[in-house]
Amino acid sequence: MAQIQRDTLRWAEEVGSLVGPTNILFYPHGARPDGDHDQGENYGEQFKWLQSQGFRIFASVGISSYSQVKQTISAVICDRLHPDGKTLRWSRSRYLQFYDAKDIIDLDVRPNLGYDFSK
Repeated sequence: MAQIQRDTLRWAEEVGSLVGPTNILFYPHGARPDGDHDQGENYGEQFKWLQSQGFRIFASVGISSYSQVKQTISAVICDRLHPDGKTLRWSRSRYLQFYDAKDIIDLDVRPNLGYDFSK
């Protein structure tokens, strides 16, 4: 909790002072610090503190696009897709609506390092 508070306050001072207030939080590394908010209305201490700092949209990383408006707490909980090297190699089908990993990875430069383009 102390690290979340320190990082959030530091962001507000160093970045927020330049760009202005925001109500969107993209969780670092995509993980929710206090569990899965899909299961009922069980929100942890970290979530409640972040919400007290003005955040209303909480975006983590998931295997599919997901969003839910939580009217009882005035928040949106969502998952975002994360295109990266791992998903280029192992999750091609999830991203075909945006791009095809076969068109991005140059196998002449990066020889087959276990790419599975069948998925």
